[in-house]
Amino acid sequence: MLKSFLENNHISMYKLAGSSRVPYSTLNDLANHKLPVEKLKSGQLYALSEALGISMNELYKMCLYTCNVQSEKYDTTAIICIKHKTYCLSFVKDGKTYEEEIMPVKHEATQVIEELAKWKLEELLAKLAMEDAYETIYSKTTR
Repeated sequence: MLKSFLENNHISMYKLAGSSRVPYSTLNDLANHKLPVEKLKSGQLYALSEALGISMNELYKMCLYTCNVQSEKYDTTAIICIKHKTYCLSFVKDGKTYEEEIMPVKHEATQVIEELAKWKLEELLAKLAMEDAYETIYSKTTR
């Protein structure tokens, strides 16, 4: 969302790097989700928020990458987030939490991650449904 904010406000990362004194490489990694906002120094977060004219809290939320994907077939919503430079998918099904790594954060991936995550969610839910069906059949035959 930082990248979108900069584009919508016609602010280049080079200009922001100069006005905030945060290195361009740090900004680029932050905007492309390669650097978690939690890894920024508080002084950098403050300098960026001042340069952008927004609160540190707004900037922090803007730099967190989370997104929801929905499986209508299995009536399940999952969250895409970034952990350790990897897109991860997490969801709750039947009271159990599942988490799956999808792929490393790369520029090309940011354009398709939602579609890929939805496909992965459907795949995981189908596997769980198959396991449930097998368990049901197995428990009926062993009675």
